Amino acid sequence: MRPVSSHFLNLPIVDPQGFGVERLEREQLELVEQKRNEQERMARERNKRERMERERMERERVEQEQVEQEQVEQEQVEQEQVEQERVEQERVEQERVEREQDFLFRRLKPANPSSIK
Repeated sequence: MRPVSSHFLNLPIVDPQGFGVERLEREQLELVEQKRNEQERMARERNKRERMERERMERERVEQEQVEQEQVEQEQVEQEQVEQERVEQERVEQERVEREQDFLFRRLKPANPSSIK
């Protein structure tokens, strides 16, 4: 007996006498097709869930960066306000000191000799 080529094994079996072999083969192929379709559907769903999760994480990351940036900006504003208040206080204190010095200088100024009589 000669060996049979493997490509003959993949040929569909024709069942002209009605033994149901062709129907059985067709059902098996349908089951394989259904299983493949189900696996593809599950893979698409998994990919969709993974994509949605990545998008959610990206949104959260962007939101967190915005919150952090806003905090940094708020801290800068507060620091600038503190610095402005400090500069203003120094200016007010300097003006007060100058007024006091001016007042003391006028009090200590020698009297005009013509005004003494």
